[in-house]
Amino acid sequence: VQVSGLSDIISIVAGGTHSLFLKNDSSVWACGDGGNGKLGDGTYTNKSTPFKISELSGIIGIAAGSNHSIFLKSDGTIWGCGNNNFGQLGAGANLNNPTPIQVYGISEVISIAAGSFNSLFIKEDSTVWSIGNNSFGQLGDGTTVSRKTPVQALGISKIKEIRGGGNFTLFLKNDNTVWACGNNSYGQFGDGTNISKQIPFQIEGLNNLIAVAAGFSHSLFMKNDGSIWSTGENKYYGQLGDGTDSNRLSPVQVISGAKNTNPDSISICKGDNLNVSLMSNMDDATYTWIAEDNPNVSGESTTEQTSEIINDVIINNTDEEQTITYTLIPTDCFGTGFTKTISVIIKPSPIATVTVNNNVISSDANDATYQWLDCDNGNLPIEDEVEQSFTATKNGN
Repeated sequence: VQVSGLSDIISIVAGGTHSLFLKNDSSVWACGDGGNGKLGDGTYTNKSTPFKISELSGIIGIAAGSNHSIFLKSDGTIWGCGNNNFGQLGAGANLNNPTPIQVYGISEVISIAAGSFNSLFIKEDSTVWSIGNNSFGQLGDGTTVSRKTPVQALGISKIKEIRGGGNFTLFLKNDNTVWACGNNSYGQFGDGTNISKQIPFQIEGLNNLIAVAAGFSHSLFMKNDGSIWSTGENKYYGQLGDGTDSNRLSPVQVISGAKNTNPDSISICKGDNLNVSLMSNMDDATYTWIAEDNPNVSGESTTEQTSEIINDVIINNTDEEQTITYTLIPTDCFGTGFTKTISVIIKPSPIATVTVNNNVISSDANDATYQWLDCDNGNLPIEDEVEQSFTATKNGN
């Protein structure tokens, strides 16, 4: 359903049970569970429609944890509201803060993120600092001690994006590599293990990344070719999108269906043939291409093939436009829920008008390839795409 009463939104985030919206006038709006005061309106009341948090202005960034909210102001300071059981709102805050208070000990911040019970900050110098729950080392300071004052993540710099998961953290560097620390019990790091780490380390094999995301116990990565990869918990819900419900210790590509390497509409001459190349981008799957029967279209290949790339020679046997349809069906553990249909339209050749004038024979089929037979030279064909002229004799040659 559409969220009513909102416009000019430039950023949105979702917490455990609440939502935050940042408008282009730097105001923040909120709705959802008001428990712990995380909506920032001075109450603990649930709100089913978005409202403006009157205590906030000049906001350029928002983030939400399970039970807290944090806000980045244009002056580089951090403000927060909601639960502070682990110190995620900083020293001096109460256990519950229903109105935003400043997080002390941090300034010159340019980007923020939130884990379930911790808060993360990127400073102007591209270093990462954090506060809150550190039971799995998700703050990256080499310990498992929770912090009420910001500590710097060790051994990492030049960070352009951070994401907080349930009890782990992902860091995207300027060189498009990804680093991680914290809980790895489900393989959410994608390093082939389920060993947790208290200091950020590079996840090998993941390069050319442009975005990362962290769920409670799974991770998503987008490469610069547009492909999506995932790792971690997948049991029962299939959140990794690989067509299974198996947990993964290493990244797998999210199934995204099939693609056609040809244009949607293809023109060929009647009786001519055309090589149709159809390809799937599901690299780790086995596929079956099934060509729909069409009595007016013939082909040299079988109607059902299993391969990554299918090359089918098809012929239009009529003077009318014909369509042949291919359907892609994954045939291994990916199941059959991701079928894709591709239609190839085969048009007949244009009808040419042939004229004879002053012993010159010509055709108006300028966009087609046509054939003249030279009877004086063994009926050898002469092909041209514009015009071919001959001197006519009384025998019509």
